[in-house]
Amino acid sequence: MTPQVDPTVLVQHLDALAQAVQRVAEDLRSGLANLGAGEPHSGVSQPSMASHGPLLDAQGLAALLGINTRTLRRWRHEGRVPRPLRGKGPLRWSRVAVEGWLEERAS
Repeated sequence: MTPQVDPTVLVQHLDALAQAVQRVAEDLRSGLANLGAGEPHSGVSQPSMASHGPLLDAQGLAALLGINTRTLRRWRHEGRVPRPLRGKGPLRWSRVAVEGWLEERAS
C-alpha cells in the first residue's frame, strides 16, 4: 500500500527544490566552476592557494574597494573582481592578490 501524499506539500517541496537548484546554478555562474573562456572570472587571475598571505572577507574587500557588499556580489558574478579563494566557509580573497589587481588597473 502506497502512502497518500498531500499535493500542496508536494508543491512546497518542489518549490524548495527549485530554489535550491537556482542557488546552485547561481554559484556555478559566479565562478565555482571554472568552465573556460567567456565564463565569469575568465579574465581575472586566481592567486596561488599556497601563498595567499592575509585574507579579506567580503566586507573587508568591499570596504577596500569603497563599495557595498551587494555591489561586490554583483561584480563577482560579472567577473569584475578577482576570484575568491575556495574552501569551506565564507568567501575570502588574498589581500596581496587584490592589491596587485588594483595596481594593475591603476597603471
